[in-house]
Amino acid sequence: MPESQETRRQTPHTFADYVRDVVFVDAVLLILTAIICYVIGWRSLYQYAEGLMWAGAIVIGVGATSPLGFWAQTRSLPYQYASTAMGEEVYSRIRRENKDAERSYAYMFLLFFAGVFLIGLSILIHQFI
Repeated sequence: MPESQETRRQTPHTFADYVRDVVFVDAVLLILTAIICYVIGWRSLYQYAEGLMWAGAIVIGVGATSPLGFWAQTRSLPYQYASTAMGEEVYSRIRRENKDAERSYAYMFLLFFAGVFLIGLSILIHQFI
């Protein structure tokens, strides 16, 4: 059965899609970190690098909660009972659950790589100061 247009492109499928998403998230985080550092009075490059380290750690932590939330929600007894009580075929249900898990892990990997880039950039800035 062909997938609908809405469900076909919800997660990145190629390396270029992942890189594009990571670059976009990192660009937003670089700007947001610069604004926050300016507001709290961190005006030196060293302090900005410290802000990038904090931002990277926070982003990795937020990304790690994505699969935890997915598993906590989908492994509850009411959810499991409702999914088996529906008239859905076993193959269709497993395929749907796998696609949901794929979205959850894709979000985790996206934020992990964005955070690693920020931490790496922070280390690089510290090395050149």
